[in-house]
Amino acid sequence: MASLLSNFSVNKWSFNKLALLVFLLSFLLRLTAVSRYITPDELIWVYRSIQFREALLSGEWLGTLTAGHPGVITTWLGAAAISLQMILHPASTDVYTWLTQLVWFAPENMQALRQLSMFLSAGRVAVALVNSVGLTAVFLLTRKLFNNTVAVSAALLLAFDPFLAGLSGLLHVDALLTTFATLSLLSLLVGLLVDLPNRKRVGYTAVSGTMAALALLTKSPAILLPPLTASFMLIIWWRRYRSVEGMRWLLWQGAAWLTAFCLVLFLLFPALWLSPIQVLDLMNNNASRHIAEALRPTFFLGKVDFDHGPIFYPIALAFRLSPTVFSGIFLSFWLIIRNRRGSQNRRSSDLSQYDGWVIGLLLVWTTLFIVGISIATKKFDRYVLPVFPAMTLFATIIWSRMLVRKWRGIQFGVLIPVALQVVYLLFYLLYPLSAYNWLVGGPAVAESVMPIGWGEGVSAAGRWLADQPEYMGKTAVSPTAPSFAPFYPNTFLFEADTWGQADILVVSAGSRQGNEAQFDARTENAKLLYTIQYGGLEQAWVYERPFPDQPISPEPLSEPVVYDNQVQLLGAAAEVGEEQVRIVAVWDLLQGGENGRYTVKFTLSDECDQIWTSMETPLLNDTYFYPEHWQTDKTPLVNYRLSLPLALPPATYQLDVELINTESGAQLPVLTENGRFAGISYQVAELKLEPLESVISASRVAIDNSIDAIWDTAGLRLLGYDSLWESVVTGTDLPIDLYWQLSEPTETDWQVGLQIGDVVVKRPLSRWPVQSWRAGELVHEKYLLPVPVDLAEGVYPVLVMLLDENGDRVGETAVLGTISVNPLERLFTLPNDIETSLNYQFGDDVQLLGVDATTQASVGEDVAVTLTWQVLQQPPVLYNAFVHLVGPDGQIVAQDDRWPGGLPTDLWVAGQVIVDEYVIVLPEDAPAGEYQVVVGMYTADSGIRFPITDSDGANIQADQISLPFSIDVNE
Repeated sequence: MASLLSNFSVNKWSFNKLALLVFLLSFLLRLTAVSRYITPDELIWVYRSIQFREALLSGEWLGTLTAGHPGVITTWLGAAAISLQMILHPASTDVYTWLTQLVWFAPENMQALRQLSMFLSAGRVAVALVNSVGLTAVFLLTRKLFNNTVAVSAALLLAFDPFLAGLSGLLHVDALLTTFATLSLLSLLVGLLVDLPNRKRVGYTAVSGTMAALALLTKSPAILLPPLTASFMLIIWWRRYRSVEGMRWLLWQGAAWLTAFCLVLFLLFPALWLSPIQVLDLMNNNASRHIAEALRPTFFLGKVDFDHGPIFYPIALAFRLSPTVFSGIFLSFWLIIRNRRGSQNRRSSDLSQYDGWVIGLLLVWTTLFIVGISIATKKFDRYVLPVFPAMTLFATIIWSRMLVRKWRGIQFGVLIPVALQVVYLLFYLLYPLSAYNWLVGGPAVAESVMPIGWGEGVSAAGRWLADQPEYMGKTAVSPTAPSFAPFYPNTFLFEADTWGQADILVVSAGSRQGNEAQFDARTENAKLLYTIQYGGLEQAWVYERPFPDQPISPEPLSEPVVYDNQVQLLGAAAEVGEEQVRIVAVWDLLQGGENGRYTVKFTLSDECDQIWTSMETPLLNDTYFYPEHWQTDKTPLVNYRLSLPLALPPATYQLDVELINTESGAQLPVLTENGRFAGISYQVAELKLEPLESVISASRVAIDNSIDAIWDTAGLRLLGYDSLWESVVTGTDLPIDLYWQLSEPTETDWQVGLQIGDVVVKRPLSRWPVQSWRAGELVHEKYLLPVPVDLAEGVYPVLVMLLDENGDRVGETAVLGTISVNPLERLFTLPNDIETSLNYQFGDDVQLLGVDATTQASVGEDVAVTLTWQVLQQPPVLYNAFVHLVGPDGQIVAQDDRWPGGLPTDLWVAGQVIVDEYVIVLPEDAPAGEYQVVVGMYTADSGIRFPITDSDGANIQADQISLPFSIDVNE
């Protein structure tokens, strides 16, 4: 191998000084973000690091699985940095303890964001240190494969690359994946190609396996490394060592790689010690989710979309590579053409006897990785970072072949691309992530092609506002709260739906891309205060809004809503926002309530009690602590967001809240002031939903089953329906969800006919009159189809037909599917032979209308009691009835508790008569005398009794009835 820079390495610099120089340069350049800006994801990595550390200290190994990436190396580094910070600065321990009480990370938790940011710099330094050591190792490994010219040049180009340097100083995963994957490939090349003693070669191969494990522990796309490594080993064996001895060599190398890979993977990921299957499932689900969907749409090529297709990463690579690397890659095409014409300079081609293998592996890795990540729907330009070192090394090789001029033995020509890289870096030094390749148009073109910014502009706006005393106390809102809150000392709001309440509005260039109409609407009548500029672009704007909206305020309740004497709701309010309902609630803990864990459930239902949407979330305070950590002198005001289903028809809906015991799953009863049962939920508000400003696109609505039935004469299409039940019981209602679309406005009051069996049930097409629909309107509507009581057992089609105003059928009938019908015998007339008539009402759902009973019995005999109930409306939950036999001394001697009539109450229908027979056995030791029969009803979950009223509406004490007769018991 030619040594084109041997004099440079020996006479000018020692080997150690070169390595130290590479490390220092890369490390210092990777600290530019410290205290300058915060990217949106970093604070959640601080939180995950805290979770990881707590899991390690407590021995809860499964708790070290904090993300699906899996991000283990990032959390190891974050946890180590946090530990060191608490040793060096003991005062930060109190902040750490506070953070451990967080139930989860939330971008709207202002206090948590500021506390988490206190540990971010330490984590960033740890990541920058590892990446800088890794870059130094890249230099050392490259030096074994190429001459000093290539090694030094490649290392400096990587050190001075602004995009790589910017990401390498963040507490995140992409740069760490890049470092470990590159080290794995280079170590593999050294172990397989360089003429070294066998022990050292196996050692390098083991290092390759170690680095591959670290890469996979950082981010799941590193799963591409094992098959690539195996394939490369087989090719090397086939081309260079094809023999029995070569096979033995291959097995040793493969065993070393695999052993190191598995050992490191297992040792550094404690969750694998306990449940490897669960870890693999989570990683697989995370990867599948990224492949299937993106969490939010992003900007690309002038439009905002969820999936940008296979061209995203090639274009992103073109914009994010430095001009030096980009031009070096393009020069390779010219070099190939020149070589084919026979003008190859032999002296310049003799860079390394391994360059063909190196270039081949690096290009395969680049292609394989880009193709692999292009499959995923979720795409960001930073995801392509792991191919940067490979492409930089390739470009360096090309530059070294092209610039062969020497001076005193030094190939000084390669200093030209390094110098160009330095100039490129200096232009973006303070904000390196704003660098875009000048050769494809730079930032001016990038802002119409690529997503701009990753929170840096928002952080800069926060720093500027913090220095302006006249804005002290102002409420501000920004598109990325984690980037803004740590720098802004006043109140900030989460942008999603509260921007109208802010005095100060911060708009980033990224949030403005593809959303000019929204930007214009939000900044209308607002005063521009300041513009953030760097990297050749305006990156953010700070506006003052003259008339901010008033925030939603909870209405104090005249009487607290008490849930099972554990928690009480002091106030609540709700209002409809953009595709969601904003809810505020004021909670308070009663004595003993702090010892429980509760789930808050909000439900939006219509006048038929059909649930349109619901959400369940733990009962937490405004800083997301469980009740045991709430301050005793505070009643937290908590904000909730209930997403509204798209295409929800405008109408009036009811918003209810209930509490659930998280451990048992039981619903907590709502109690009146005197402790009586008042239901299981409280109505927070009636909400009137208005039509959306614009028609919903069908592509945004998730429909379980497409059908696309068209009635041309009406201009109506049935796009689809939600999945039907598999079976239904006669006498109950079958819920049906249909999705309609109107092609053009109509004056006809169209109806819908629903059919199961022989009966067609006529219903309005929607609660929102179809005459009010706009062209293209998409409406989701719910219906209840009664299943006839006398329908025979069998499988029936569910039919949908369009009816005109007169009820006449129009066009074809659509078949939604089939359903199995199971008959259930029901009684709807009262028996004629009831001995004792009664008239008691239990809650709003059922009446007790009669009783038959044994009036004389002997000890040890059965006492028969038959109750006759009638259903007023279908109960919302399961009820139990109790029958107590009370002895002469007032003590319960025997009892029976069960579903009335042995039928679950959720299968009751209005008007149904329940004949409820009990047989109670008198104990052998029961005393003689007169016995009373006491009856009541309670919820199966909570045991809370139902209030009972008599025929005059008077409340019955103790929520139980003593039946109007006695039973004489003889010995």
